[in-house]
Amino acid sequence: MSQVRKASPENYVYKSRLDKDLVFETSEGLHVSTKISYFRGDVIEYLLSEIQELKLKIQAIESRRTITGDSLSSFWDNEYDEVWNEC
Repeated sequence: MSQVRKASPENYVYKSRLDKDLVFETSEGLHVSTKISYFRGDVIEYLLSEIQELKLKIQAIESRRTITGDSLSSFWDNEYDEVWNEC
């Protein structure tokens, strides 16, 4: 699926299409240019899903609490005090 266009008398440019979104051009001078195109609706839908995923990651990070020595010992005392005393 290549189309050839003549860029100059001594140089040809070959335009190839990999799929509906990806087109690239090569020339005999080994210059390669790539263009990826998307419809606006596809990009907006993709970006909205990425933004939503990032918001969820931020919420998960914000909901984490830092465990300090005091909070860990408090947790241990409350949670395992009876078990510790039985040993």
